Amino acid sequence: GFTDIDGKGIEGVEAYYNDILMGMPGRIITLKNAQGTDMPFKYEKYIDARNGYNLVLTIDEGVQHFVEKHLENAVNEYKVGNRATAIVMNVNTGEILAMATYPAYDLNSPREITDEALLQELDGLTGADYTKRQMEIWQASWRNKAIADTYEPGSVFKIMTLSMALEENKTSLNDTFYCPGYKVVAGTRISCWKYGGHGSETLQQGICNSCNPVFMELGARVGGGTFYDYVKAFGFMEKTGIDLYGEATGIFHSRSVIENGAVELAVSSFGQTFKVTPIQLITAISAVVNG
Repeated sequence: GFTDIDGKGIEGVEAYYNDILMGMPGRIITLKNAQGTDMPFKYEKYIDARNGYNLVLTIDEGVQHFVEKHLENAVNEYKVGNRATAIVMNVNTGEILAMATYPAYDLNSPREITDEALLQELDGLTGADYTKRQMEIWQASWRNKAIADTYEPGSVFKIMTLSMALEENKTSLNDTFYCPGYKVVAGTRISCWKYGGHGSETLQQGICNSCNPVFMELGARVGGGTFYDYVKAFGFMEKTGIDLYGEATGIFHSRSVIENGAVELAVSSFGQTFKVTPIQLITAISAVVNG
């Protein structure tokens, strides 16, 4: 985050904890009579200035450095068009050790626009149009994708489905499945990512193969109502409450849809047709793996 010229927090931690960080200016309180003249000295009251408090983050500087470095490399290598984000969390405490979005902005010059295409676009504008577009560009660069954007989690969500099935005793690690490359659910053929399928496999192999039919079967065994309850318990239907402004919440099916829609349950079991935030997902995964 960053502050304005007067030291008031505008974005990030600086904004969220502004009242704690900013402190209070000193002042003198005096009494005046009806003519506006100061009353005698004994009525004056001096209030000393108070420095703001320091704030120690959970961010690990070394971890943050490598997250930013490899996130930038990944964006450039894979030509990511809508920015990318990464979070590192201590699964036992929920502490954020690193959080980054790339492309980012210079914290020391948050209003500096470096993208040549955007600068050329602004050059063609004047007046209110210029001001409006400039603000849109600023806000887009300041947006914390890790907490403010939602997306379909995809196969990463299979961790949740597996957890549900194991917790409900609907499967075991040596359970066997068969994947012909698809599964027919309520008359709808839903494909595995691997054309031709994985054939016969244990649950452990199915996890390693990230096999869609295995997880569709697990979702069906768990059942729509229980599946919905777990999704809610994992926190996907509410904000995590992270101490940053701008956190979004996920979008999930209603209970009636997931209870009565076999297809919706099947595709939800491998992380499609609904949306989560990155911070929701890493928090839920931490709940799965921290014992």
